[in-house]
Amino acid sequence: MSAGDAFDVFLSYHWRDHARVEAVARWLRDQGLRVFLDRWYLLAGRPWPQALEQALGTCRAAAVFVGPGEMGPWQQREKNLALERQARDAGFPVVPVLLPQADPVLGFLGLNTWVDLREQPDDPAGLALLAAAVRGEPPGPDVRDTLNATLATVSPYRGLLYFREEDAPFFFGREIATQRLLDAVTRQSLIAVVGASGSGKSSVVRAGLLPRLRRGGDRVWEVATLVPGDRPLYALAATLAPLLEPDMNEVDRLIEITRLSRALQENDLKVRDVVERALAKQPGTDRLLLVADQWEELYTLTPDEAGRRRFIDELLEASRTAPLSVVLTLRADFVGQALAYRPLSDRLQDAQVNVAPMTRAELERAITAPAGKVGLGFEPGLVERILDDVGEEPGNLPLLEFVLTRLWEDRRGGQLLHAAYESMGRLDGAIATKAEEVFGALAPAQQQAAQRVFLQLVRPGQGAEDTRRRASLADIGEGSEPVVKKLADERLLVTAPGGSGTGETVEVSHEALIRHWDRLKAWVNGDREFLLWRERFRGLLAEWQRRDKDAGALLPPAFLAEAERWLGERADQLTADEREYIGQGVALRERDRRAEEDHRRAEQDRREREIRRRSVRKTLALVLGLAVLVVLGTLGASAVRRESIRRALASDLGWVRISAPPGGEFTMGCVPGDRECRPDEKRHPAGLPRHFEIMSHGVTVERFRRFIEAQSTLAGRVLLPTGPIMDRQPDGSQDTHPVVYVSWNDARDFCAFVRGRLPTEAEREYAARGGNADEIYPWGNAYSPDQANGAGVTGQDKWQRSAPVGSFPPNGYGVHDMIGNVWEWTASVYRDYPYRSDDGREDPTSPRARVVRGGSWNSVPRDLRVSSRDYDSPAGRIYDLGFRCARDGSP
Repeated sequence: MSAGDAFDVFLSYHWRDHARVEAVARWLRDQGLRVFLDRWYLLAGRPWPQALEQALGTCRAAAVFVGPGEMGPWQQREKNLALERQARDAGFPVVPVLLPQADPVLGFLGLNTWVDLREQPDDPAGLALLAAAVRGEPPGPDVRDTLNATLATVSPYRGLLYFREEDAPFFFGREIATQRLLDAVTRQSLIAVVGASGSGKSSVVRAGLLPRLRRGGDRVWEVATLVPGDRPLYALAATLAPLLEPDMNEVDRLIEITRLSRALQENDLKVRDVVERALAKQPGTDRLLLVADQWEELYTLTPDEAGRRRFIDELLEASRTAPLSVVLTLRADFVGQALAYRPLSDRLQDAQVNVAPMTRAELERAITAPAGKVGLGFEPGLVERILDDVGEEPGNLPLLEFVLTRLWEDRRGGQLLHAAYESMGRLDGAIATKAEEVFGALAPAQQQAAQRVFLQLVRPGQGAEDTRRRASLADIGEGSEPVVKKLADERLLVTAPGGSGTGETVEVSHEALIRHWDRLKAWVNGDREFLLWRERFRGLLAEWQRRDKDAGALLPPAFLAEAERWLGERADQLTADEREYIGQGVALRERDRRAEEDHRRAEQDRREREIRRRSVRKTLALVLGLAVLVVLGTLGASAVRRESIRRALASDLGWVRISAPPGGEFTMGCVPGDRECRPDEKRHPAGLPRHFEIMSHGVTVERFRRFIEAQSTLAGRVLLPTGPIMDRQPDGSQDTHPVVYVSWNDARDFCAFVRGRLPTEAEREYAARGGNADEIYPWGNAYSPDQANGAGVTGQDKWQRSAPVGSFPPNGYGVHDMIGNVWEWTASVYRDYPYRSDDGREDPTSPRARVVRGGSWNSVPRDLRVSSRDYDSPAGRIYDLGFRCARDGSP
């Protein structure tokens, strides 16, 4: 049988529901009906759109299966063809079939027959109703009762959720914005839809633009939608993979997505190649439209700057060279961050569609038109009252839809009532009232679980509004699933299947809930310290996972101590991955500590054995007398020899003179506009009264090896523990690389030997700025991989680990590598700002932690800022921690 034969019913469905739909198809076939299921009849290489249109043109009925989430792009096309045929032929039945977890489609409200399989996918009565509708049998009284019961569960409003493409018949008030966007898409291949939070950007694209593209024009569009999340390249791969292989099972799909995202990250595959191949596999489809919704997540959730830029660059190139159009939605308060990236800024010139606040007339249409389509009315004066409360604030749109949904729930006799509007707290109080009602109905244990869930789903702002974040159900915790379901049923949360097969996701239904629910605001404010720490922590965790859990990406010492504190206090709020990350860091620190202790004990045992051997080698008094004479005769020669060795080691250390600031004081800490500023970097005046000199680069492996050899030569035996230092230099480290695994005590001894000292924290920050007093980095306010060896842009900027000293340009004072390459010790004891002076002359025997500065090859941009600080114990030896020396300068 071919697609050109006559069929009784055409089955339209999303690929993720194919197993359930195929079971229904087999049941219908067993009832003697001829069923068109695409995977049964479509031939490889045949133009799919034409084949589908032909099948729909010859069948007697169409069944559209609605599952969890939105309809797929092919299904949207099939639904539109079916409804267009029904408009021409009133006797052609189009039957929506609701599968488990389905959200009913507003665009189907006018249809005569619905089949509800939400409770039982193989419900005999529902399947019999479907078969009768396909045969054209008139519905009886029981069917009408069933239909009415189903339709009674469907609101003509969307609450806090955006309008989907399938809800287009009930999307009103944005006709002008939709037309502007349609015009822009016909002219440009990349468009930004910009508007305030809550202005309806997603709805304009999904329910406004997409139906218009499908209905008109000469092109046949494929449509794919993504939100960037914290791994935008993975999200992109998850969106593109089904276009290449729509029939993969979940395991194969996950494997393919991982392979595809890695290929995109490593530039082994281009998005334009994927797009062209996907369209080639769908003959008859002209162009792909990629909707990148919530583009601001690139700046709020994506910790990997390299991944972010790679994602943007790929879309810019593909939309310029391949049959691809990209429409991104962006909150207006993130436009500056988007335009800060010049390639994107250039493409958005004349390619921005602003979603302005709706006029009063548009708002009235959005309120009354959906109600009119289902026969609802408003008590006199209620619409005007609601419009007065909405005002001109664009963020009130989701609240308006939420209020209209509540009014629909409390309707009486087809009327929406003043009394219901008043009881819910009107516009401003409605969402908080609803949230309190739902929360109050939970048992105490469920309330505690609900608090934990909500705190997982809010991203605290620093100088900005708190926003929502998406999390997987696995991250939320399987034990919280019943509470998540209750909150989702009440529309306070939104759950969605991970389109890539990665598991269900959860998020707050809208940020209006975060802004207006006082209880949630109190939770967030009370936990803000933990939540802010966790946002930073998640970025480090993501980097560790991206690097396949490399030990080199474990938590730095200062952050590890903080993480241990939160692990002790909030273990139940941390995910298994987060607990593992902290545990691995603790284990590595303990291994290093035990190795150091074992080495110390072995060295002590060796020294004690040496003392015992000497104690039994007593010589005669004559021999002792002769030895004294020898010592007296050679004392002067030893002093000369020691000075000669010291001079040879200290030669050519590259001292750079740094003049003291005017008045002997400068402003230390975060610069204005630094959004990554941490509490221990508070801006404050710091004393720097004297000129000083600092080495132009860090102490190298070769230089430190010579220091050990010199000390051993002078003493006649090995004085320093060479094992934990020289034997642990990273593989590939050559003599010109900075030495690491050096403790504070080792660094102090080296500097003292060359008649210098460690720089104070204030001296090092002042020298690192290179004269740029009010910029985040020594070269400006944006991180640059050409200026420092860090991990901020590509996971590694140029070198896998450290670079030879002096590989990057010097700063304004002529000093190299003050940012990146390796962290460096300072003389100063770590303490909170502010402090007025910092001469670094604390007790050298003090066990208190010492400040380290500068970041390393392993550091992301926020740890490479000039003001960034960390600390370690004086005995600590770290894989990316070295030093340089300073000394007092001439007046």
